[in-house]
Amino acid sequence: MSKKYGFLFMSAVLMTTLAACAPDRDEETEAGGEVSEGEEPDKPDSLHVWVNEEDDQIAAVQTIVERYEEETGIEVQLTSMDMFDQVENIALDGPAGSGPDIYFAPHDHTGNLAVQNLAEH
Repeated sequence: MSKKYGFLFMSAVLMTTLAACAPDRDEETEAGGEVSEGEEPDKPDSLHVWVNEEDDQIAAVQTIVERYEEETGIEVQLTSMDMFDQVENIALDGPAGSGPDIYFAPHDHTGNLAVQNLAEH
């Protein structure tokens, strides 16, 4: 019985600690300015997307892109590239500012990409 209460106590302490360390969601946006409630951020003219070069994935993304372009008016440029090549190329193109707006990465590479500041949440 005391193990149960000890576990509950430690869980409560852990949850309180994590809640206290949580970021303040009212901070400025990373883009450099504040976005007021109800105000939309500026839309880009176009987006560049690296898509995995498998035919079924290209077709699926193309379907999504067509609908997105229709709904938003934002043009999307697709570049097909092997998923593992994307991981290598983003390491150079991302910091240089010539990388895509969106790219695909294998799930087991996302931690490494985040550590290198090549992926945001």
